[in-house]
Amino acid sequence: ERFDEAAQVFAQLLAIDGTKWPARYDLALSQWKAKRGEEAMATLQPLLEATPAEEDALTLGAEIAEEGLNTQRAIELLRKAIMEHPKTVDAYLQFAVLSGSHASFQVGIDMLNAGLTQMPEEARLYLARGVMYGQMGESEKAMNDLERANTLAPQLSFAGAAEGVLQSQQHKSEEALATFRAAAKAHPTDAFTQYLLAEALSGENKAPGSDAYREEVAAANRAVQLDPAMVAARDLLAALYLEDGMTAKSIEQSEAALKQDPRDEQALYHLMLALRKTDRKDEVPALVQRLTELHKNAALEKAQKKRYQIYEVSGSPESR
Repeated sequence: ERFDEAAQVFAQLLAIDGTKWPARYDLALSQWKAKRGEEAMATLQPLLEATPAEEDALTLGAEIAEEGLNTQRAIELLRKAIMEHPKTVDAYLQFAVLSGSHASFQVGIDMLNAGLTQMPEEARLYLARGVMYGQMGESEKAMNDLERANTLAPQLSFAGAAEGVLQSQQHKSEEALATFRAAAKAHPTDAFTQYLLAEALSGENKAPGSDAYREEVAAANRAVQLDPAMVAARDLLAALYLEDGMTAKSIEQSEAALKQDPRDEQALYHLMLALRKTDRKDEVPALVQRLTELHKNAALEKAQKKRYQIYEVSGSPESR
């Protein structure tokens, strides 16, 4: 995170060969992280003007523009990203997050709908749309989307999708998994090491009841036994139990996680899904409202950006 130093090196690389777009992108990213937003946008400009432009450059430009309070420019860049890369998911999610931060939920939903016409099996789009429906108070639609997302991708990180920043750390290689297994064996009383093994196994394709599934459940349980306050391990167990139809155990883990951290959105998400399968369905609407409030408060804490609302306007650009 020595961003100024990183920017110096990327600037040297760009001077050697200005045709390589990753060098320009990384320079802009480093400048932005170093709180030099105007420089970052100027560096990025040639990439933004390209046709077609790289989606990563457009989404970074939109983030820089929004942080610089230029919401209109952010929207323009995200629309360009979506038009030029209609089957990649990040720009749709970022547009939804931007819409939500400006209390323009229907606009965000409409863009997610457009994404789902291109990628009808993309769980992250259903998850983001479910969050936005919840923010609009449409609990039934929200739950339908959340359940659809859970069916498509049971291990999807809820909080990450809700913020449009999906940074799933899946350790897929056999070498990485072997390293985690060795560490867990070497440190059997270290809760975090046990959790890391369970989290690494969560990236593997496995069926409930398989050896890998049992290994993951065992590692997560060891983590919880060693450290009952480890919310992440309880969230992982709740997801596993929910996937395997063990609803009562999933509820138990989610409720325990929420006792430790009442703001744990992952636990709320799993609890809503699980309760809907029981005779406690009447508790779900209150949980949806609770989740909505968490998102609202998080958005206000993260950035004071609710200066404008975003509207869809029919007609030609000249009439807008």
